[in-house]
Amino acid sequence: MFFQNYLPCLLENVILELRRDTWFQQNGAPPHRHCHVVTYLNNLFQNKWIGISSQTQEWPPRSPDLTPLDFFVGIRKRNSF
Repeated sequence: MFFQNYLPCLLENVILELRRDTWFQQNGAPPHRHCHVVTYLNNLFQNKWIGISSQTQEWPPRSPDLTPLDFFVGIRKRNSF
């Protein structure tokens, strides 16, 4: 639902030059590796995405490296509680 309804609208507001250099990153949630999701991401981002089942950049589900999502969640948590 997010990919079909919201992501295209969000990407329309991103300058084309930035989109060429943009990589999409998934976290390690099991639904993210479903074959329909992987196919959709490959078509939309032309293999410029990072995550489990990515053809170009596999991201381990329990990687010790922090992702940008980790920083966002920490800030939201700190501001919410």
